[in-house]
Amino acid sequence: MTGLGAAPLRNARISRFRLPTSSSAAAGAEAEDAYWLGPREYPEAELRILARNIVKQVRARGPFLSLADFVNRQLGSGPAAQRGALQQAIDDSNLNAAPAADANAGYDITSSQVGGHNHANPEAGEGPSYQGAPGFLSQEDLLGVLGNAATARSDTFTIRGYGEARDPTGTKVLSRATCEAVAQRFPEWINPKDPAATSPPSSQANQSFGRRFSIISFRWLAADEI
Repeated sequence: MTGLGAAPLRNARISRFRLPTSSSAAAGAEAEDAYWLGPREYPEAELRILARNIVKQVRARGPFLSLADFVNRQLGSGPAAQRGALQQAIDDSNLNAAPAADANAGYDITSSQVGGHNHANPEAGEGPSYQGAPGFLSQEDLLGVLGNAATARSDTFTIRGYGEARDPTGTKVLSRATCEAVAQRFPEWINPKDPAATSPPSSQANQSFGRRFSIISFRWLAADEI
């Protein structure tokens, strides 16, 4: 067993074990010991790549109707039906291939290898044989760290605006006013050509401006309300 070492500075550690029995590869452990028995450490550069790919998935699949819609794969076909947004971002970031290769963890399963099993969605059976191993970063690992802080965001916003009129010299304020509007975002796109469930939309207007907002209420504020 390799002794447990300290994580390199500015690295983020994710461990499948409460008490790992090996240190990480970044801390000097043998590749196989680190992959199956230890934690993983991710430098800032890898985390930035992952963050950018998560944003891409949110833009491509969102807005999500619930936390379950964000976490789970979507029904249907295509990449969104194979894995959730977080797992797709991890795969696109290519964070799992190199550690698995160093540890000789397994091999890749192709859709043709599972095609003879009469699966309705054979692509769902493809992927690395070592998926789920302790050294394999999954969306479960991310949610284990971030899940307790994840909440459904409100689509209702309170917006305040202020304006004033000045005399011709610009030094004296003649009048001022403050207003408050409550705006709510709806599932429908700006251009109704695309159904609300369509993502990404085909309309250029919808690609540029997104979902429809409606003003729910509007009022002028008194000075003592500001």
